[in-house]
Amino acid sequence: MEKLHDKPIFEAKGIETVRRDGCDAVVKIMKKSLNILFEKKDLSILKEYLHKQWAKIIHGHVNFKDFCIAKEVKLGKYKEDRMPAHGVVGKKIGEADIGAMPKYGERIKYLVV
Repeated sequence: MEKLHDKPIFEAKGIETVRRDGCDAVVKIMKKSLNILFEKKDLSILKEYLHKQWAKIIHGHVNFKDFCIAKEVKLGKYKEDRMPAHGVVGKKIGEADIGAMPKYGERIKYLVV
């Protein structure tokens, strides 16, 4: 049980900070933003932090691994003309090497460029 003088613990359910299908950059920025908002209670600090993060992204001073998206692929369920990005990537992986064909429900990581 938490007491008034205890440091708050960050617990999250269902938002971007805990979802597995987003990218790490969103998770990191969202979590830090929430911490600033609830600990500092100062929107100007939050605004400054977000401006710095956006500047890093705009100027390419980021690790591209943080922008990879992971989604479950369900090959065989998609219409050929309406295949999502992770379906296209999974299909191309299978075409390049049939042994590497992703299994139904397997997570595929990809980067949109």
